[in-house]
Amino acid sequence: MLSIISTLCLDMKYRPLAEADAASAERYLQSVKSASLGFLPLAIVFSLPKASYMLAHMHSLR
Repeated sequence: MLSIISTLCLDMKYRPLAEADAASAERYLQSVKSASLGFLPLAIVFSLPKASYMLAHMHSLR
């Protein structure tokens, strides 16, 4: 459920960038990245469901 909500939020926020070129995308990503983490904190939230699934799958193979 969290991934659906974060996907919708990301889609609404970044839809105007669908027509952007690579140079403007690079400038934008450089301007919003976290100085301490090096990536957007929302990226962690967005990747948690898949990471949890992969971790659970790895443990089930043991």
